[in-house]
Amino acid sequence: MKPDFEERKGEVLLAGAEVLTDDGLAARDVLLQGGRIAALAEPGADVEAGETVDVSGRLILPGLVDAHTHSYAQLCREGLATDRLEPWLPGAVASGAGLTAEGAAIAAQLSAIDALRHGATTTLDHATLGEGHAVAIVDAYDRVGARVALAAQVQDVPFADALHGVDADVRAQVAAADTRGAPETETQLARCRELLDAAAGHDRITVLLGPSAPERCSGALLDGIAALADEHRVGIHVHLLETPQQRVGGDPLGTLADHGLLREGLSVAHGVYLDEDDLARLRDAGGALVHNPLSNLSLGSGRLDLRAVLDAGVTVGLGCDSWTTGGPQDILAQARLALNGTRPEEPAERWLEPADVWTLTAAGGARAIGLGDTVGVLRPGAHADLLIVDPLGAGMVPGIDCAMQLVTGGLGAGLREAWVGGRPVLRDGMPLHVDLATLTARAGELVPELRAAAAAQQPLADRLAALLTHAVPTVA
Repeated sequence: MKPDFEERKGEVLLAGAEVLTDDGLAARDVLLQGGRIAALAEPGADVEAGETVDVSGRLILPGLVDAHTHSYAQLCREGLATDRLEPWLPGAVASGAGLTAEGAAIAAQLSAIDALRHGATTTLDHATLGEGHAVAIVDAYDRVGARVALAAQVQDVPFADALHGVDADVRAQVAAADTRGAPETETQLARCRELLDAAAGHDRITVLLGPSAPERCSGALLDGIAALADEHRVGIHVHLLETPQQRVGGDPLGTLADHGLLREGLSVAHGVYLDEDDLARLRDAGGALVHNPLSNLSLGSGRLDLRAVLDAGVTVGLGCDSWTTGGPQDILAQARLALNGTRPEEPAERWLEPADVWTLTAAGGARAIGLGDTVGVLRPGAHADLLIVDPLGAGMVPGIDCAMQLVTGGLGAGLREAWVGGRPVLRDGMPLHVDLATLTARAGELVPELRAAAAAQQPLADRLAALLTHAVPTVA
C-alpha cells in the first residue's frame, strides 16, 4: 500500500532565514505552496500563509544531489574495495548475492537516510534489481520521503567477455573458471519494465534505464533499452570508461552512439578516461558526466581531469558511488576531493575554485540526471527541497562566502532539517517517517544470511580475483 505521504498542498512560510540563491546569500522569507517554492519574499513582506515557521538565525540551502550511488552496498558493507575494479567485482557481486526484496528495500532506505543526513535530498540509485525488488525499493524510498532517480542497472554479457584490455589468455582462464553464466537479455529488459510500472504515480521517484557499461551489454540489450527509453521518454545512466582497461580496443561512447543511446538525457558515471573527442561528442549530444572522485581513488581507477571536462562545456554532477567504494553519502566530502584531487599533478593556474565545485553539488547534479532546474536550486517554481542549517553548528563565519565555506568545510553538525516537496523528512539527523531503530535492527538480522550467501560464492570470487589482480596494471 502506498504510504500516506504527499507533498503539502497548503501554503507554508519559512520566515527569518538567510537563503542561498543563485545570487548568493540574502535575507528572504520562503513561501512554499503545493510542494514547490512559490516566492522568495523580502523579510517582513505581507505574505499570506496557512502556517508560518520561524527559522530566524538559520540558513536555507538548496537540497544537494548525489547523482550516482548503489544502495545495495549499505547492507553489503563487508564488500569493501580491496583491489582494482576488475578483480574486485566478483567479490562485490558475491556480497550482494543473498539480497532479497526485503533486503534491497532496507538498503534503499538506509541509503536515502545516509544521503539526507549529509544534505542530499535527491539521489540517483543505479540499482541491480532481482525478482520483486522494483516494487519493494520504490515503496521503501517513498516511505522515507526522499526524491530519487532510480536507474535499473542491467547487463547480459559474461564477465570474461567484458574484460577489455586484459590479456586473451587470462580472459580464457577467467571464462573457464567462471560458472555463473550471464543474465538473459529478455529478463533484464523485463526488470526495466517492472521498475517503470512500479514507479508510475510516485511523484518523487523518476526512472532511468541503466545499462551497467557498454562492454557488459549485448547489442540486443542496448537496442532494447533505447526502444524502452523512447517509449517511456526516460533518461539513460551508465558506467563509462571508469578504468584504463575499458579504453583499450574500442570506443565505448561510440558503442552507445551506435545503439541510439548517445543522446540528451544520457549521464555517464566516472568517465575518468574520456578524451577530448569523447567530451565534445558527449556535450554536443546533450549528455552529462557524474564525477565520483573518492570511488575513483578507492578502486585505484585514476583521477578525472575535472578542469578539462568543465572547460569542454559538459554538464557535471557529483556522486558518492557505493558505501563500499565511496563511504557515506556525503556529497560535500566529494566536492572537497573534486576541488583538490588533481592538484599534485597540475599547475596552479588549472586549479579549480570552490565556486566551480559548488554548482556541481546541487544544480549540476540535478541537470546531469535529467531533473533540470526543478531541484538543486531555490527559485520560484522549483520543488521545495531544501536544507535548514544552523550556521554555528556548521562552523560558519558570517560575512565570508557561504558556498566557499560549504565546499571547504561541509555542514559539520549544522544540518537541522531536510525538506522534500515542502515537507520535513529529517530533523536533527533522524528520519521523520521511518523508525530508524527498527530498520537498523532488521538490517542487522539480515547480515548473517547475506554473509552466508557471500561465503558460498567467495571461493569462485577469489579464484577470479587471483587471475586478474596482476593482469590489471596499475595506472601510469
